[in-house]
Amino acid sequence: MGKPPVQYRIQSPSLPDGIVPGRVEKKGSRKRAGHYPGCQMSPGPVVRRIDEMFQGRMPWVVCPERGYLGIQHAWPVLGGQEIVPKYNHVEVPRPNVYGEWRAVTGGAKVSGCRKFQAIFNHLNGPVMRKNIAYCVLLVFVVTSAADAKKITGHYLESRTCQVYTGPCFANGETGLAGKNALMAWSIVAGDYQGVDLAGLKVVIAVDAADTLGFLGFDGVGEVKSIVYVDEKATDDQHAALLKFVREHAGRAGRSVVRVTTAPIEMSLNEKRLDARLDVGKAVRVVARKARLDDCICSNESAYYPPLAEVSFFAPGVTTVNEFKGRGLGSRWSTPGARSAYLAIFNY
Repeated sequence: MGKPPVQYRIQSPSLPDGIVPGRVEKKGSRKRAGHYPGCQMSPGPVVRRIDEMFQGRMPWVVCPERGYLGIQHAWPVLGGQEIVPKYNHVEVPRPNVYGEWRAVTGGAKVSGCRKFQAIFNHLNGPVMRKNIAYCVLLVFVVTSAADAKKITGHYLESRTCQVYTGPCFANGETGLAGKNALMAWSIVAGDYQGVDLAGLKVVIAVDAADTLGFLGFDGVGEVKSIVYVDEKATDDQHAALLKFVREHAGRAGRSVVRVTTAPIEMSLNEKRLDARLDVGKAVRVVARKARLDDCICSNESAYYPPLAEVSFFAPGVTTVNEFKGRGLGSRWSTPGARSAYLAIFNY
């Protein structure tokens, strides 16, 4: 029998505004914590179980030996609290802790770095019974959030650079790729400024002078965009969708050079986490959730945040990502790239 894994626990007694940075207390060892930059959770069997439970919306862990535990993109809502990503280990010297999670971690040395697998407490008991309870809780919380918001729906984003990646790939693309993006909203329910928009879609194609990275549209020079409005919209709905885009698409929504009415078909399956977008002959995107076998360097994370505000998101892979529209001065096609986000919005 080998030595039992060293245990850690997150000290986050409360969760104001949904986020609390928390220390990770080391238990069972007096050895000084080492410094292992860039360490993350290795894709072992426990991670696969978590991945299956959360359908690809997988949290990751930065080396607890550094004294901190980091939770990356986390779609599920546990204990009635939404876990919101803000930073990762690339942006800040010391990763933060997000959420009031009670976790036990353990691991082994891999490639000179101790990578840890998260073993959450709810996996220790009868998994099926607890899975059902969490699923019911998730549906309840999401439904309650939808009732409380004025407008809700699905969001799909694709770019011309990797977003589910590591620093090595991202640094190689900076300034060269990622200057274009497609942002699409499919409104499921709600109204905007008193105009019912349920069942309508709006899409914006973006061209920027530099890579759309950590800061989104800030610091990327000139930005141009084309807005595609659902042809099923009435005049009032058309005007409301344009105002909606100007509010929620950042600089892209305020840098519109052309507005076009077009047939828009968009679907996003929340269970399978796959999506499809067709805008006439101008836009076509087919995407699915990122999987473990999409990892190349085993250092992947949701590296760049989504360009729009969303409530829950998962990084994805685009099997098709095409823009053939006119007005931007550029067209693109980047199939087979880890360049998408599949999300839910509540405004």
